[in-house]
Amino acid sequence: MYNCNIAIDLEFTPAQKNRTGLKKEIIEIGAVKVSDDGEVSDTFQTLVNPLYSYDVSHVVRGLTGICGADLLKAPDFGEAVSELAEWIGTENVRMVCWDKVDMRQVRNESAAKDVVLPVCLHRWMDLQVVYPRAMHVGRGGRSKMALSVAAGWCGVDMDECQAHRALYDARITAEILASLLSGDYREQRAKLEASMTTTSGPTSSIGAKYGDKLLELKRRLEGRAA
Repeated sequence: MYNCNIAIDLEFTPAQKNRTGLKKEIIEIGAVKVSDDGEVSDTFQTLVNPLYSYDVSHVVRGLTGICGADLLKAPDFGEAVSELAEWIGTENVRMVCWDKVDMRQVRNESAAKDVVLPVCLHRWMDLQVVYPRAMHVGRGGRSKMALSVAAGWCGVDMDECQAHRALYDARITAEILASLLSGDYREQRAKLEASMTTTSGPTSSIGAKYGDKLLELKRRLEGRAA
């Protein structure tokens, strides 16, 4: 059992050619502490100065608003990881990400840069796999959905102007996680299923916004997993 969950999100930029084979580097870390009953207690955010990337790519800059000048005085990867570990503290924690990409990047980058990961960054859970199962979508861990769609299932409207920033996306991940830990997902699931099967149209705000798309997604994922 974990004392605390850490919902985490990372932003990256492509890495320049280097001998390590590292294809991208972390430029921002956002994290949210979530208790085992779904209560949010604290947040963490830092930019990260990359080692091999001389500037933020045009695409990443457009999505995040982060430019190379913003990173010049930011801690490097090793320093940022140390700051994150200090913020997490000595509690028995589990890192929770949306998609294993973040977990793999932390491990790949630490290996490439000879950074020893603290114990708190050893245990991870991919919420993108767990949440669809809880909502009865797909089987066998093959279900995939965007963070924005899962947020809609929880009744959370994502602000596109803030999306793709690490702390904001970590907050959304934390809300989805909290719905599982608190048990609220059961009511959300029941409303969703009702909104997608009723003959008179969606009956909830979630269904009104996502009903047809979710029904199509549900059928496609379940067909893929069959």
